[in-house]
Amino acid sequence: MERHIGAFQLEAYAHGMSHTELDVLRRAVADTVSDPAAQLHVNPDRLPPSCPVPLPPLEGFTLLGSVSSRSLMDHFSASVFLKTTSSLEDARRQLGEALLEAGWAGQWHAFFSRAGFVDPEQGQLEPPPRSDPPHFFVHHDSRCVAFIQEQVGIGSTGLTLRLETGHSYEHHVRQREDPSAALPLPLPSGMTVQTLGGGAAASSVALHARTAALLSGTATTAQLQQHFGGELTRQGWSRGEEAGSETLWSSRWQRTPASGGWLGTLMLTLLEDGEWQAQFDVLQRRPRQDGNAGWSSFTI
Repeated sequence: MERHIGAFQLEAYAHGMSHTELDVLRRAVADTVSDPAAQLHVNPDRLPPSCPVPLPPLEGFTLLGSVSSRSLMDHFSASVFLKTTSSLEDARRQLGEALLEAGWAGQWHAFFSRAGFVDPEQGQLEPPPRSDPPHFFVHHDSRCVAFIQEQVGIGSTGLTLRLETGHSYEHHVRQREDPSAALPLPLPSGMTVQTLGGGAAASSVALHARTAALLSGTATTAQLQQHFGGELTRQGWSRGEEAGSETLWSSRWQRTPASGGWLGTLMLTLLEDGEWQAQFDVLQRRPRQDGNAGWSSFTI
């Protein structure tokens, strides 16, 4: 008889499961683990063994089980499967409040007002109200992040509490230390902009960010360089070396906020009469910590 195994059917197989079936389940779950050398544990009816992060009391929830892994670099991850008779909204709120009481901090996704090259006439974006439930949770002492995820199709309200240390902490926390990587650069009057996007990569040793756009209008490359230079100066950057011509102009910038020094490079490339590609790169070096040189990335 064919059996379909899902995360919340751990409860059905918790008792009477043969070693062969458990081994197949463990191998299937291992396919979702990014590190093939990680030590994987399937724990029906139990929380992750030797969990390095504080877990809250799960009053009001039925614990179905958990799956946990630990990589060769000692990065821990786990999924804790829960169900409840409460509504999804109430269950999320209850679990979130339990995490806060256990010493976790609520976090919201990074928000920047008009990142990169922007049209000042578009105004500012409004950040989401902080009265909303946190998007995720952080435990800084354990360098761990937690996500509350919904599970559907199980006949009751199901939640997965996802725990991750290592690269996930770098990605979700360190990238928010200083928003200057996505600072706004308002256009001169009469110019139009088409955003080309941007992105960033963060690790324990450095953060690099880039934003780019196509600019159109009546100006010279030198005038654009002078305009954006003025905007950078107003935002606390100091001008370094610069060189160029009407076709290509670049300048080097430096900023020293409390979280560490930043180096910036502004480049303007004339594509054709009245059209430029504008790009601003930011790099911040950091001392290496805990021997972790892993990288994570995100887009802006």
